[in-house]
Amino acid sequence: MKRISALCAALLVASLAATDGPPAAGRFRGAMLRGNPDAMTEDDFATLARWGANLVRFQMPVGWRKPRHWESNDDYDAYVGHCLDVLQEKVLAWADAHGQKVVLDLHATPGSRTEDMESRVFLEQRYADHFVETWRRIAERFKGDRRLYGYDLMNEPLLNGDGANRRVMDLQLEAARAIRAVDPEATIIVEVNNWDGPGAFRDLEALPLGNVIYQVHCYHPMPFTHQGVNTGNRERLNVWPDPEKGWDMEFLRANLAPVRDFQLRTGARIYVGEFSAVAWAPGAENYLRDCIKLFEEYGWDWSYHAFREWDGWSVEKTWTGRDGDRDLFEPSEDNPRKRALLDGFRAGNPHIP
Repeated sequence: MKRISALCAALLVASLAATDGPPAAGRFRGAMLRGNPDAMTEDDFATLARWGANLVRFQMPVGWRKPRHWESNDDYDAYVGHCLDVLQEKVLAWADAHGQKVVLDLHATPGSRTEDMESRVFLEQRYADHFVETWRRIAERFKGDRRLYGYDLMNEPLLNGDGANRRVMDLQLEAARAIRAVDPEATIIVEVNNWDGPGAFRDLEALPLGNVIYQVHCYHPMPFTHQGVNTGNRERLNVWPDPEKGWDMEFLRANLAPVRDFQLRTGARIYVGEFSAVAWAPGAENYLRDCIKLFEEYGWDWSYHAFREWDGWSVEKTWTGRDGDRDLFEPSEDNPRKRALLDGFRAGNPHIP
């Protein structure tokens, strides 16, 4: 009986994936691009292509974590409009020339956040309305452009209180419907509450729309991945794996279990929009390998955080120490973290040298 039930479940997942999956059913592996679109060059895309990446996440991040940064919707529109100009005039062509799809990530949302880091789009109607209107305008601008992997509606939403995850999804559903009214075939990417963490998938209900990708971010345990990022502490560093703490592949599997369960329950397509470990974390390369191994096992698309952004995440730099309160980095053609990432890209393209 258990074997029959398992077979039925597998057939259901396959059926749902076939009907609700995005038009491009292939696997995608890549990286998040630098945060300043004006600093991008075609070499960014050429380098990622040599590494084997076929996906880039284009972010518009200014003010995304700053309380009340975007008080003015007009100022917000000017910033987003400039970023979209660069995307339309340069980035999409560069990515397409190098075989990459582009995630259009509205990293910062209208109103930015409160002092408690809650997303103001869920708390003030003027920002909620402008969020939906922003996506309607984006859909009009990029309608039918299949160089896009999908529209990433918001980055790492946060809302406290009962029913918060439902409210987070309801506003994204409203934006998705505004997009679909303009472009019925657009691929929608949604993120869950609590900084897009795996736990918010536990009681998640699938949206009543097809062609939706569900994004998760993987930074667990943060005492390993983000150690010293904000404190400057580089002593008594945590390591990966650590049997005494129970930090290993099975820890990651248990942490991501709500996402995997949601995938199996609904047939949803999953995209890991961000994962990383800071450059000075001992065993960071082991953490990256374990993450990628799980993503590949589960059939999830993924993008590393981040490419040519902050040096602490870059696999093209190695950390060499501290000078006062400043971290020192050197360019690095070859290092364990870079090898781990490139081996992950090679999983999808064995012809990459």
